Amino acid sequence: MLHSNDNFAIPVALASFLLAVSCTPNAERSPAEQELSPVEVRLEKPTALGEAGVNYFSVSGKLESDRTANMSSRVMGNVARVFVREGNKVKQGDLLVQIHSDDLTAQRDRLDASMAEARAAQANAKLFHDRFQALLVQGSASPSEYDQVKLQLDLANARLDQVQHSRRELTVMIAESQVRSPFDGAVTRVYAEVGNLATPGMPLVVVESTDELVLRVEVPESEISNIDRKQSVLIQLQHSKDTVRGTVDQINPSSGLSGSQYDVEILPDRKAPIVHTWKAGMFANAQIRKVRCDTSLASSLERIVVPRSALVERGQLTGIYTVSDAGRAVLRWVRTGKEYAGQVEVLSGLNVSESFVKEADSRLFNGAAVTVK
Repeated sequence: MLHSNDNFAIPVALASFLLAVSCTPNAERSPAEQELSPVEVRLEKPTALGEAGVNYFSVSGKLESDRTANMSSRVMGNVARVFVREGNKVKQGDLLVQIHSDDLTAQRDRLDASMAEARAAQANAKLFHDRFQALLVQGSASPSEYDQVKLQLDLANARLDQVQHSRRELTVMIAESQVRSPFDGAVTRVYAEVGNLATPGMPLVVVESTDELVLRVEVPESEISNIDRKQSVLIQLQHSKDTVRGTVDQINPSSGLSGSQYDVEILPDRKAPIVHTWKAGMFANAQIRKVRCDTSLASSLERIVVPRSALVERGQLTGIYTVSDAGRAVLRWVRTGKEYAGQVEVLSGLNVSESFVKEADSRLFNGAAVTVK
């Protein structure tokens, strides 16, 4: 029995040993992978932060529409109909909200009747004027009689002008009871409800333009002198890491209302296709190159940066491939810091004199044979 148990224990122990070896972190390549042809790689040395990063600073902000309109009515009345809902696309001139205007319509009808009456009176006064003018030329009417008739014509003309002016004002008021979109865009807020009283200036609907977004950021007073209008910056979305170029469009010269923070507007490049998928309200970071930098400070810093594309993410760990003296890929774990325009600061695990793998022509794994281009 003992002899039988010993024979059984040997294979089990051997299998356990092989399983343990295969599960160790350093055994990341299979025998098949070891026999693959060498992977061609391109090496690069880290860049000193004084050369690549200290000249940049980063700020965060939110994407907003470049045009926002809080639509309201200039006349008082109850809301008759609401034609849109939040999220609806609208064109310029589309009807958004209708205010009850029955009283205005009634006033218009009365003015129409008054206008017909005034026109009739004016036509009659004009007829008498022409007759007396002819009689005056013939000597059959006195100048005083003609002056009296001319006065009646002038009064009839003035009355007609007054009614027409009131009619135009009322037409404008009726048009104001129809709240329409001022430009193409999307409805982002609807405050109006049928039956509610709308007063002049009270917001009913908010329309935002979807043609162009602007990134609004706040730049601290320590950096505001390092930025200029029309300057190119790098914009990166926080949730997806999408990156595009942008241009500084506006710089608020005063920080009186923002506590030593200066409002800056950055326009993303509309030619980039990814920008058309961005929405107002998304948060983004802006990497801004300093237009005025202390080079003595830059040269004194010994920190380094590497391209983000060279880093490898494994769960919570970040690594970078280097090449050993034996021509093998070595995945080295590093600790990273801030990101500067696509360059990531390496705090530990790599020094400025060591080369790393910037690009590889095929899949790279720990221990793979490599050849340097």
